Amino acid sequence: MIGMTSVHMPPIVQSWTQNFQWSMGIIRVSFLQTICTWYQRSTGGTPATILSTLATTSVQVQKRSLEYMGHMVNKATGLVRRTNGDSSVGENTKKIVVRGIDRVGFRAYIEETNIFMTGLIFFVAFVGFVMIFVALFKALCEVLAKSGRMKGDKFHDFRNGWKIVMRGILFRLTLIGYPQMCVLCLWELTQRDSAAEVILAIVMFLSMTAALGWAALKVIRLAKRSVTMHKNPAYILYSDPACLNKWGFLYVQYRATAYYCVVPVLIYILVKSMFIAFGQPAPVVQGVALVIIEAALLVGASVLRPWMDKKTNVFNISIAAVNFLNSIFLLIFTDVFNQPVSPNPTIAPISCLLPLTLFRVL
Repeated sequence: MIGMTSVHMPPIVQSWTQNFQWSMGIIRVSFLQTICTWYQRSTGGTPATILSTLATTSVQVQKRSLEYMGHMVNKATGLVRRTNGDSSVGENTKKIVVRGIDRVGFRAYIEETNIFMTGLIFFVAFVGFVMIFVALFKALCEVLAKSGRMKGDKFHDFRNGWKIVMRGILFRLTLIGYPQMCVLCLWELTQRDSAAEVILAIVMFLSMTAALGWAALKVIRLAKRSVTMHKNPAYILYSDPACLNKWGFLYVQYRATAYYCVVPVLIYILVKSMFIAFGQPAPVVQGVALVIIEAALLVGASVLRPWMDKKTNVFNISIAAVNFLNSIFLLIFTDVFNQPVSPNPTIAPISCLLPLTLFRVL
């Protein structure tokens, strides 16, 4: 998600975050790009042609150092580049600067108008394959049990309650893909590649948000009922197998009295995604917002310590601390402090050394 911000980042940071963009569904498959382009055209959109017109289009991945040094040279010498009318000369080539999510797509060789559909298709395909695998495993267990090749009591709970297990798995997959789809769906609302894609983005975002919100409220209601009946929220949440299989993904990592923590976590994901998706034209806003968001998460995690045991609390608070430090260095990369740029482009600024290490750890 940090790699999808429009902040000026050192090339090595861009490359490192690019290595993990597959987790956001940004994966190039040739035939899939053809399908995405066809779908957009068939629904009234106009596909981008940046990758197919590189011979006449100069695409620059946004880097502050080049822009800054070029500005300083022109300012010092008073020189202005001449132009001519020869269309074969490179200075007449169309120039495009890509940043943020567009930069991520360009470096993955995906047209900017195909980024949303690529992420959506991979998420839906992943969910579909998992559901098919679970169904096939259930059918295989039944066949083996009836043929006597497997004991009748093996996987008994799964075979009897496989529908509940599948619902629980579906909710888990929804939670895993929620950050990815939050960013891409909200970003699509600003791009409007086609009317159909905008509708898909709205439907996907609202359905996932509503499903996770309803599941969180369900957990809170079950916990309150458990407190009312048994004076303890853990009684129903942890002793009922159906409840555990269906809703446990939201609270099993927390102690029983911190079952409500899933709500601020979902709000954290949503707010962070909104700033990344809607803040593409404003990198400074993104940097400041991420510092505030990560600081709030770190303070909340350190004060509440909601996880099951001491080791888990230490581990998760450490992750929050690294995220907070990364957000600070991301704010530095926005140049909001007007820090000087190294005159030698081959030498990275000293301020970049620690953030690069932290980005690698993350």
